[in-house]
Amino acid sequence: MKKRIIRNMLLLSVVCVVLSTLILIIIITGMANSREMTDLGNRTIVLAETLNHFENESDPHGLEFLSSGNLRVGNIRLTLISPVGTVLFDSVSEPDLETVGSHSDRPEFIEAQNSATRHGFSRRSSDTLGESTIYYAIRLDNENVIRLSKTTENMHFAFSGILPVMLFAVVVAFGLSIFVAIRLTTRIVKPLNEINFENELENSKFDENLNAKIEIFEELSPFIHKIRSQETKIREQYADLREKINLTETIVSNMREGILMLDKEHKIVLANSSVSKFIASDKFSVGFVGENVTKLIRDTAFRDCVKKAYSGESCNLSRTYSGRVVEVFFSPVITGGEIEGLIILFLDVTEKATAEKMRREFSANISHELKTPLTSILGTSEMLCEGMVKSDDIAKFTSVIREEASRLLRLIEDIIRISEFDEGSPHSGTLEREEFDVGILANEVVDRLRPLAKNKNVKFIAEGGGKITAIKTFIDEMLYNLIDNAIKYNAEGGEVKIAIDAGKNHTLFTVSDTGIGIPPEHLERITERFYRVDKSRSKDTGGTGLGLSIVKHIAEYHGGSVNVQSSPSQGTTITVKIQTVS
Repeated sequence: MKKRIIRNMLLLSVVCVVLSTLILIIIITGMANSREMTDLGNRTIVLAETLNHFENESDPHGLEFLSSGNLRVGNIRLTLISPVGTVLFDSVSEPDLETVGSHSDRPEFIEAQNSATRHGFSRRSSDTLGESTIYYAIRLDNENVIRLSKTTENMHFAFSGILPVMLFAVVVAFGLSIFVAIRLTTRIVKPLNEINFENELENSKFDENLNAKIEIFEELSPFIHKIRSQETKIREQYADLREKINLTETIVSNMREGILMLDKEHKIVLANSSVSKFIASDKFSVGFVGENVTKLIRDTAFRDCVKKAYSGESCNLSRTYSGRVVEVFFSPVITGGEIEGLIILFLDVTEKATAEKMRREFSANISHELKTPLTSILGTSEMLCEGMVKSDDIAKFTSVIREEASRLLRLIEDIIRISEFDEGSPHSGTLEREEFDVGILANEVVDRLRPLAKNKNVKFIAEGGGKITAIKTFIDEMLYNLIDNAIKYNAEGGEVKIAIDAGKNHTLFTVSDTGIGIPPEHLERITERFYRVDKSRSKDTGGTGLGLSIVKHIAEYHGGSVNVQSSPSQGTTITVKIQTVS
């Protein structure tokens, strides 16, 4: 084994020295050639620029300029070639140019003539002389070609020059390798020979196929067997562990809920990206792993809950961060009766809180809206029953009862309609889309509302239309509510404009009035149920407060939206966009 190690080390050393020397020669030669090429190209470019700007009527080709000794540097050859390949000037053959043949077949000349960059390059070698000549040509503005060339030694000639040095380096490396190999092999093999592998060999079964594929030393077989066995187990365990970790990281990082994990010392050991949305602190980010959470979050209630959770009790906290309602849950991690850390979970319950608030407001509004007409009906009917009304006023009082009952009926119908939309099944889902002319439908709605408009001397302007596919009864109800509001809240002698743009994929309904307008602070809530700009809930307009809410539900049912633009005393424009098929 000792001889085998020495032989292999010597062979490896020689191969490394030879390969490194060859690579070094190739790199140096390549760098030299590249530098020569770059230098020759730069010289050619400078000379070409000079000739392009050279102006001399007596010397249009610049031959006298090229003949000057100032342009001749070292072994660089300068040649000026006409567009047809005739040599006009050559620094080597001058003045006897007749002996120089046509250069029209030279590769660098052809490339310079045909290339869009006007540049041409070639290299020609002479094995007998051991030389290599590089050529760089550029086509001038006058279509002549200026060419510079330079002769250098071939690579194998350069290699033959450095061969003695390389052989000397190989001999030196070989000698050093023998010395180092003997010393290292003795130190490695001696401890192994002193180890008793007898017990390991008796209890081990080696894989003959594995030993045949991999050249191993007989003395090291038990070690290799054990190492490979342990390596296989470690790889399997690591892969399984890595898979579980990746799964956990993927789940945690993609959770909408924020999660923080703390250790015993209140330091953050894990924080997903969602946490930053719930923490009201500019100092906090998911990059603060390892920091003390109580130093990053200054909320007193939050810190109290952290302290309580570390005492072993769960704690809940409700907070509003950046306009969002957040529930925070603190749960201690207990192992073996000891608290090892803390898990903090952040849940965004804004929608739930908003829905609960709207439910309470809706209940209160329904009670108020139903109570008002019922009170009026009850009071009027009691007066009639008690005979407190004169005969001449009975008709007036019964008219009040009828109006209030009608208002109550409209209110109940609108509430039922809103409830159907909330359940997602208006009219029990029996309505289907149909094709109809929306312009004709809008005119029919306007005709039904003309008596109401006549009372306020309101004029109509209707434009646009076309065939769409939608639920006709819903569109009818939507237009009725929009135009009805535009009349009720218009000024005396005002104007209502209805514009319909039936597109290929969607339709726009725009209803504008010249009425009282809506203050900016009310625009976002104007489509809420029972929401009124008039806080006194005046009954002058006779509405139920659900018209725009129904419009919004109809638009959303058709995959659309509602946009309201208004300002006080400037009128209101409501645009409804729904998805339709033209």
